Amino acid sequence: LGTVEALARVLQLGTVVLTITGHTTEEGTILLETETGEAAEFDPCQMLPEMLAHGRGVGGSILSSCGASQGSALAGTMPLCIVLSSCYSRAASRAFLDLGARHVVAVERCETVLDSAARVFNATFHHALLVGNTVA
Repeated sequence: LGTVEALARVLQLGTVVLTITGHTTEEGTILLETETGEAAEFDPCQMLPEMLAHGRGVGGSILSSCGASQGSALAGTMPLCIVLSSCYSRAASRAFLDLGARHVVAVERCETVLDSAARVFNATFHHALLVGNTVA
């Protein structure tokens, strides 16, 4: 992905599995990047509902915060599985679940993850999906 705009495009076009690899703050803000390579904060609780609403041609914000109950109305544009491969990603995972993702794979503990460990996990996890294994 890289940029917020690229994430919005992927959500608009649709995908079954979405993997975001990078950095997440302890508060759950995912760090993507700008077109010039600078850090761009992506707060999924605040920005994801607007992206999904825009992708469906609905104006305005659908949800104002994580935990709102209208997420099922947006499930058609949310990938079935989200992989958040970054430190502290459990905090960000709730927004994806609230908005209709069936499965979210995230770092449960509130600690850092080595890049090498994330690469090994992602290669193994995605290979398992490709050969027919399921998330559940």
